[in-house]
Amino acid sequence: MRALCVILLMLSASIVRAQQLPPRDAEVKPTFGTASVSGVVLNDEEQPHAVRRAIVTLSGAGLTPNRSVITDDDGKFAFVNLPAGRFTLMASRASFITSAYGAKRPGRPGTAISVDAGQSVADVVIRMWRGAVVAGTVRDDRGEPVAGVPVTAVPARAPSGTGILTLTNNGTATDNRGQFRIFGLEPGTYVVSAQPASSGALGPLTAPSEAEVDALFDAARRRTSLQPAPSAPPSAPVESAKPFDYAPVYYPGTAALSQAAPIALTAGQEVTGLDFALQRVATSVVSGVVTRSDGAPAGGATIQMTAVWNNAPFAPDSPLSLSATAGPDGAFRIPQVTPGEYRIEAKALVQAPQPQTGGGAMVFTPGNSAPALWAQADVSVLGRDVEGVALRVEPGMTISGKLVFEGTAPPPADMTKFRLWLKPAGLPTKPGTPINRLSFVSSVTARADGTFEILNVTPGPYQLVATSTNATDATWAARSAPFGERDLLDGFVDIARSNAPTVVVTFTDRRTELSGSLQTATGAPASDVFVIAYAADRKYWLPSARRVQATRPDADGHYVIRDLPPGEYFISAVTDVDQDEWQDPAFLEKLLPASAKVTIAEGEKKVFDLRLGKSS
Repeated sequence: MRALCVILLMLSASIVRAQQLPPRDAEVKPTFGTASVSGVVLNDEEQPHAVRRAIVTLSGAGLTPNRSVITDDDGKFAFVNLPAGRFTLMASRASFITSAYGAKRPGRPGTAISVDAGQSVADVVIRMWRGAVVAGTVRDDRGEPVAGVPVTAVPARAPSGTGILTLTNNGTATDNRGQFRIFGLEPGTYVVSAQPASSGALGPLTAPSEAEVDALFDAARRRTSLQPAPSAPPSAPVESAKPFDYAPVYYPGTAALSQAAPIALTAGQEVTGLDFALQRVATSVVSGVVTRSDGAPAGGATIQMTAVWNNAPFAPDSPLSLSATAGPDGAFRIPQVTPGEYRIEAKALVQAPQPQTGGGAMVFTPGNSAPALWAQADVSVLGRDVEGVALRVEPGMTISGKLVFEGTAPPPADMTKFRLWLKPAGLPTKPGTPINRLSFVSSVTARADGTFEILNVTPGPYQLVATSTNATDATWAARSAPFGERDLLDGFVDIARSNAPTVVVTFTDRRTELSGSLQTATGAPASDVFVIAYAADRKYWLPSARRVQATRPDADGHYVIRDLPPGEYFISAVTDVDQDEWQDPAFLEKLLPASAKVTIAEGEKKVFDLRLGKSS
């Protein structure tokens, strides 16, 4: 673990319990005020220089919308007419890593700035690091450069203990010379990958059979034109051209991720000459039939076949996906499938669509319908055709529930502002990445009486997200959503047809708050650390866990962590940590010796001041 842990010595702990009085209406802070923040943006060189034309963005509660300014030729910026509040500052510019004020290293979270009414905060310095660069050339199997091939650089580590990586940078595509250049990368270790698009939409690529190759060589040797091959006897097998496609390939030129060469990058480093070639792989046809529960063919059903990356160290945000439509007899056929593991999903209308005739052909149109019928199956494609895949569609699950409000204030007047969403595991996390999943479950709105129904849920792991679009409901937070022995708010829970009870989502206005100040051994404010609060019970150390939270203190050493569910927690501080690394159970285990225990009750606002002691 690169991060340096520090032992925390508790100075004092005081408890302020939420008053049992109805809270006042939420106070809306004005967008404009009398405060100001100004400073300069510098680069990371030993003799820092101003970064001109950088975009500096200031954001925080009570500031609507966020404000952005551009630095002048001296790298200076200024924000005026600000309300009092707690703000963050981010600076971005092409070829640099987007950087936060107070960040210790490239890509790290920064330190918030607290501003009082009328206060002028000057001499703020935002340090920006130049991004690393990887560049090279992608060629085909004949050595010719290939244009338009997407290339990405993916961090070679797994965050949150999930064993799966997501893309954290924008990739690029090769130019007309087959060359690529990816810049603005944060320091770290990367795997460079080329993901050629499937040729299925353009028709299959084929390689000549051995007989055709022999005929070509024979014609060349005889210096004669190639004659049509004589007809084979009816009993003789006909050797046809072999279909193929290009597989995703990893530098230095392998289709096996385990054989990829990791590339270590430092800030501003440029690594060129990453040349590698695409690889041909034999493709297969996957075929089968979709039927309804009574055995009737599910004509017009939509079929989606998506690559899955079980036991792989990373998965692309946009995995390979192929689709087809079942014919009137329910049969489907998906050509040009490269080797790998896939999940096939089928969706059909509850009411069988009426056949339409046109041009002498009978076709079915799947259309849109709710609820729908679903089926899924996993298949392995190993270079041979996969036949006889049977998909029997059944109604998707309906997850019913209701909202319950327990607190000091009356329940919200308009419950239709609350939205419920079952977030599936493995959803793309890269901003702007389209969701390409047939069985994606859309969010729903609660009814006026607080009940809700989420339709068309297919079996799998989900996490519940419950929010309100009404600003006046900000005093309420989702507290629990029990689902068997688990809570849908705590992490991903497997939902199967056999365990789909009514979900009671309880909201509370008695929200917790853990806050305090950090001081060095000399009593000075300590802001150059991360404060991490994590559940004492290891079963809550999960991806996207709400019981594991981290924050950076303000410049004056003050920290705040809100909405931790009631319970026992450890609290610790580290001098440096990778983004979201605190959600890795192995990382939390290493923090235990340098942590203090704290208990939080419902509605409790606990002040927990800390003094940093010796390092370990």
